[in-house]
Amino acid sequence: MRLPKSRILMRVLQYMLTVVNFKSSRFHKVCINENDLEKTKKVELAIPDILKMPKVGLVKDKGEKSYWPKYERFLKNNEIPYGFYDIHSHNWLEQSNEFDLIVWRTASSASELDEARKKIFVLEKYMGKRCFPTFNMIMIYEDKAIQHFLMKLKGLSEIETYVSNSFEDALTLSKKLGVPLVSKVNPGSGSAGVELVKSHRAARKLVEKAFSYNGRWTYWPYLRQKDYVLFQKLQRNDGYDLRIIAIGNYVFGYYRDTPKHDFRASGMGKFRKEDIPVRAMDIARLVADEFDLPTVAVDFLYDSIEDKFYIIEVSSFIRVDTAEQLHVNGVPGVYIFEDGKYRFEPGKFWIQELSLKVFIERTYWKSHGGVKNERDRICD
Repeated sequence: MRLPKSRILMRVLQYMLTVVNFKSSRFHKVCINENDLEKTKKVELAIPDILKMPKVGLVKDKGEKSYWPKYERFLKNNEIPYGFYDIHSHNWLEQSNEFDLIVWRTASSASELDEARKKIFVLEKYMGKRCFPTFNMIMIYEDKAIQHFLMKLKGLSEIETYVSNSFEDALTLSKKLGVPLVSKVNPGSGSAGVELVKSHRAARKLVEKAFSYNGRWTYWPYLRQKDYVLFQKLQRNDGYDLRIIAIGNYVFGYYRDTPKHDFRASGMGKFRKEDIPVRAMDIARLVADEFDLPTVAVDFLYDSIEDKFYIIEVSSFIRVDTAEQLHVNGVPGVYIFEDGKYRFEPGKFWIQELSLKVFIERTYWKSHGGVKNERDRICD
């Protein structure tokens, strides 16, 4: 039987993503450019005299854009004791006894997310360890359904979204909702697993396949969409999405333009770095506060007709190619929220270092009798 063009394209995408995931696997050699690290500003802890430094277990994530070299530089610059922690090995529980704080940039693949959620749950809830990411962070990371539930609960302005685990309800949605619709799978990043459903007939077929015995094919070779659908309205927008990165009171951001003949901007590689709107920064900081996230990237669509920002999704970890995650008038830097307003500070910063600084100062030390009122300090 001849496959339709859409299925052929999805198979090609699956192959390409499989190759990329293989190259980014644990066996991939990491190339570290020391010059890139040293050209950025050093990030220092505000250290209370009464508090003890944690012993950090640093997990080496793999790939060309690894986080761990930036984490290691931060630990060295602040004289924080650390050792490398092989959390993937059979004796990960025994190894954890050496450390107070586990730092692990978890990948967005379905397999590593599954591993991370299980192990961070045990480390935090049963062994009393502090982890970055926290169990709260790793549950929200790359789970679009949980993000939708929380945004609805908190009254945040997300794109109109529907999640159903009922076949009958999903069928009703496929008839009731207008088309085109956007369908998404969990997990998925960089627009992978995002499809445009152009007709009610196609929406019904999607539902029937997702709730079938074998489930529905996804771009993950080992994971199928089974017993759920996630639909979003195709939101009117101004032809770009806006990513705002909130790390405590530090804020970065940039634009990603949508290519012609596509509806997606994420993962398409069309970046634009210029000043970012205050309203979007405020919303991103509010999301961090409401979701209890020490660091978060919030992706928005902007509708100029309504003059409104709509949240697409949030993420604890993103691909970071440079130490320039914000430009204002061509100058790299960061916005710092203080005294009720944003102040621009020029310079190059690795967001990984700032994330670890904020987490230790406001979450780790708080749990050890240190900094109080974390929520008030992160988002006034």
